Amino acid sequence: MQIRIHGNINKKMMTIKEGSKGKAKHEINKLIVLSDAEFIVQPKGHERIVKNNSREVVAYVKGKYNYHETRYSDNFNENKNFIRVSYNPKKYKNRNYFYNDLTGERISKAKKVYAIATVATPTLTRLNTYIKREGAI
Repeated sequence: MQIRIHGNINKKMMTIKEGSKGKAKHEINKLIVLSDAEFIVQPKGHERIVKNNSREVVAYVKGKYNYHETRYSDNFNENKNFIRVSYNPKKYKNRNYFYNDLTGERISKAKKVYAIATVATPTLTRLNTYIKREGAI
């Protein structure tokens, strides 16, 4: 099954949709693993956010659902085998794409994506996404 995941600033958790028109579910303290994933940013939406300082969903990860499990902490960030992938149009106005959080390199696809949202995650949406170092395409 194909799903989409994005961080939800208002609810401070991840939002999951089956396909493009499925009903949104909100999750926290959850790890979801996707395969054959794409990181998508809608260019016009990115422009609106940068120009108007607005908030809207313009970026998400889309892929095949593999599995999920309950998680209360994010230990991927400390693991050198994983790269955190981010998108922040307010901080990096010129990056209309997802990027490697350390190098800024564009990331558009990955064999596997690990999306984790916990109450302990110190981001606005409480969601972090990771890829394995050898998994990036």
